Amino acid sequence: MTTTLSSANDNAPLRIADRYFAVWAVVLPISTIVLLPIQGTTPAYLMGLALLAPPVAALVLGLKGCALLYRRLLVLALIFVLLNVLAQVAIKASGIWHLGMIQLMDRDDRNIMFRRTMITQSIYLLPVAVTFIFVRYFYRPRWDRFLFVGVILLAMYGLYEIGFFTATGMNGDFLSNRSFASAKGSLFQTIGIGPLLLQRLKSLTGEPSMYAFTVLPFCIYAWHTGRKRTAGLLFITLLLTFSTTAAMGMACYLAMRVVFYGPTDRPAIVCLVVLLCIIVLGMGGNNYVIEIYEKVILEKFQGAGMSGRMRMKQFEMNMSYFQQAPLLTQIFGLGFGYARGSNMFSALLLNLGVLGWLLVTAIFFIPVFSLGNSDRERGLRAACVVAYVTMMVAVPEFSYLSTWLFLGMAYNAVAAKRAAAAAVAAPPENAPAPTRLQRA
Repeated sequence: MTTTLSSANDNAPLRIADRYFAVWAVVLPISTIVLLPIQGTTPAYLMGLALLAPPVAALVLGLKGCALLYRRLLVLALIFVLLNVLAQVAIKASGIWHLGMIQLMDRDDRNIMFRRTMITQSIYLLPVAVTFIFVRYFYRPRWDRFLFVGVILLAMYGLYEIGFFTATGMNGDFLSNRSFASAKGSLFQTIGIGPLLLQRLKSLTGEPSMYAFTVLPFCIYAWHTGRKRTAGLLFITLLLTFSTTAAMGMACYLAMRVVFYGPTDRPAIVCLVVLLCIIVLGMGGNNYVIEIYEKVILEKFQGAGMSGRMRMKQFEMNMSYFQQAPLLTQIFGLGFGYARGSNMFSALLLNLGVLGWLLVTAIFFIPVFSLGNSDRERGLRAACVVAYVTMMVAVPEFSYLSTWLFLGMAYNAVAAKRAAAAAVAAPPENAPAPTRLQRA
């Protein structure tokens, strides 16, 4: 079975897989709406989980596609189980009897080995794995247009919330219904800039940093596929998050543009000029610029604000425990779902050890080094790098499907590139056999 769908078929009538993805893509960025009073029942998660049912998978993908999906899921499951078994063996062999002051997923669970959260957190990996495999093997470029319907709706809802707050002073989010045991699933946050009180844009993603983490790859990919207006809209919404994650992601992307196109790249030059103007204004004593810089950048990195202090303290406790842990635990971790972190780097080291961190890093960077130099491939490469950097530094989230969507698209593009190269290298089917002289 072919593992990628040829772009030559892009004008074919919509099939069931196309229709399924068209609906899935619209709800994929949404993370604060649940269809059942159970965690993890967001529309996108349920559509991913539905493909675990053989009748649904066979209907959407056909029998061969269904078999391919399950084979790949089995391979990923075996690797995941092996990593966790090694982590539990490491705990037993090292004689670990306490988990210190690390931020545990469930502090009420007194077990050291095989904690409940190993199972509950692993469930969230199922729609992640299905999304990645589905996109990796069945995605085709014609589906791009479906992606941007969902993210544009997400952006427009975020702008509506800001407009509603500006007009009424109240939270206008009437769709989010997700909640946790100790907190709401959608945070209402404001920022004061001089006399202005603004709502930080977060839309249906939970909080501003999550919105930035979700939308950054879409914004980059839109620019590289010629959708400049969509990219402009998403860029404006990213600015309105007043998020350190957004600023970090944009800086990372601009650095990649310089690598791609050289120091004379026009968008990079324009952004650099704007940044220099802002710096000059700040050095000249502009209160608005100084206040934004202090609240968005300085407070987070110096731990001056509440959010910054909590993140820094959590990071220090996690890394302290990791550094003092036995060597086997440093290599294999404690087990998936044990600890949460203020960033994915410390969370991975605690849960899956150096081995798990290296594996995740390899998963992200294999397509980065394998993609070609077309605009679309450069967009996918930049989207993967920005998602990895923001996740490792600022966003401890593995279950946001947008990350795995773009990672799957990157692997799909690599496979398509290799298939095209193999087709060019292969001799025509009816070509005469080479003569003895030609073989020589």
